[in-house]
Amino acid sequence: MNRNSNELTEDEHALLAHIHRAGEPVEANSFFAGMNTETGRRATERQVKLYEAYVSLWQRDLIESAIPADGLHADRMVPTKAGVAALRAAGGVPQG
Repeated sequence: MNRNSNELTEDEHALLAHIHRAGEPVEANSFFAGMNTETGRRATERQVKLYEAYVSLWQRDLIESAIPADGLHADRMVPTKAGVAALRAAGGVPQG
């Protein structure tokens, strides 16, 4: 990955913004249906891209698990301080 650690792809930005706006720990994949408007095979490919964005946010420490998966629910995520800073840098979160 040859990009600044604060640079976000469009999918990363949208997913991180959803997680931030939730205001509480949330399953990141709960936003995928609203972010995926494709059908058929393209829907599957889009779903994979959304999971890649999710994993990228986690690998870059922009989100973290606040409530671990329990067999019924996936990890419930929150943005880290670095995640909020990345959103601010991208113009997605007001200062303050």
